[in-house]
Amino acid sequence: TIQASDDFGNDGDELRIHGNLKTFKLGSSRSAADLRSDLIVDGSLGNVTVYGSADGDINVAEDFKSLTLKATRGDRDDLNGNVIVGGSFNKLTIYGGDQYGDVIAQSKGPKVTIHGSDILGNMVIGGSDEPLTIDGSITQTGKYLSTGDVSTLHIKGNIDEEGILYVDGDLDKLIVDGSIEGTVHVTGNI
Repeated sequence: TIQASDDFGNDGDELRIHGNLKTFKLGSSRSAADLRSDLIVDGSLGNVTVYGSADGDINVAEDFKSLTLKATRGDRDDLNGNVIVGGSFNKLTIYGGDQYGDVIAQSKGPKVTIHGSDILGNMVIGGSDEPLTIDGSITQTGKYLSTGDVSTLHIKGNIDEEGILYVDGDLDKLIVDGSIEGTVHVTGNI
């Protein structure tokens, strides 16, 4: 377990764990803290909670249980770095921030909840049995790509012009509360 009350690392720094890491927590609901360095785990990674932005990349060789970003004191706390998982990725939750970095899971993708936020980067997963809910939009720079079946995808905003939703497999249910101006491509059944 690693816990810190303030920012962690600097741009370009690297924390490498040669094994598994159970818990990584930065900041608190009263004190914002950013993950500035890259976090590399050669094994599995448990729960990561950051009360701030994740500016560095997170690379996990095996499985990743959860990543939670929580905005504090009205700040927008964003996923700016990339998240690359060699195994399964169970859960991604962003409260009050946007996804700018790429999220790539080699196996089944995470249950994703993005509150009051948009996807501006790429999300690439190997399919998902868990529902994906985005309070915002898939923007003109955003892409959601799945190489397997997806259960439910609920976008409470729009799929903006040039935004891409691509599922190589079946999509059980697609709900878009706003407009669809971008590309939706499903190779299987909807």
